[in-house]
Order: sequence, then C-alpha cells, then structure tokens
Amino acid sequence: MKEKELIGITSGAQLLELVGKALIFNGGVPAQEPRDPSKVIDRKFVILAFNPSNGKVYTEDDALLLCAKDKAVVDGLWGYYQSCKRMEVNPEHLESIELLMLRVVHFQQAMGGGRVPDTVGAELPRCLKGEGL
Repeated sequence: MKEKELIGITSGAQLLELVGKALIFNGGVPAQEPRDPSKVIDRKFVILAFNPSNGKVYTEDDALLLCAKDKAVVDGLWGYYQSCKRMEVNPEHLESIELLMLRVVHFQQAMGGGRVPDTVGAELPRCLKGEGL
C-alpha cells in the first residue's frame, strides 16, 4: 500500500476496509519476525494511523496513543502545547493543539468526567517487559 493510496481517507473505518482488501489481495498477514522490544515506542497498543493530508502511515514503532477518556490526557496535551510554544512552532500548530484539548474536554464532560488511566492485568508483561511484541 502506497502513501498516495491513503490520501482522501477520512475515517478509521475506511482505513480498515482498505487494509482488509489489501490483505485479501496479498494473501493475508505476512509472518513477522520478532521485534526488538526496546524499539517499540507504544507497547500497550497496536497502532495503524495515517495522516489523510499527506498519506504518511504510523504504527506503534513510531507513534503513541493516548485515550481521550483518560483524565491525564488534557494535562499531557497542555505540556506538549507549552513545549511547542517554547520552540516557537507555527501558530496553526498551537491552535490545532488548543482545539484538540477542547475536543477532549468536551468528550470527557459528555461521558460524565474522564477516567483514571491504568495499565493492568494482561497488559503488564507486554508494556513492562515487551512480551508478545
């Protein structure tokens, strides 16, 4: 799958459909060699994300996922915002972070408040020791 094939996709459902078709066309999921756990950025989630504006694809090897339901996310985004501001990023990037924070706050309010984040149970060996990567 090439980056250009992904431009114009606007939802996760569309991405899943395209990936599913690619897997069927190519004969299924190829066998994967074990990975070096120290090189996997996000061990909690398997990530398949892309930027619909440029078609770039991201996985758990070069991205991380924060759940909008987690109470700590807004504070984390605020810290990111402050760091970006100190680096003098373009104003549109700062505005996009502000809007993201507002969407997360509204999401959490709609669900009756955010949830306390956790990593528990079966997640622990994967997240702490890299098992199953």
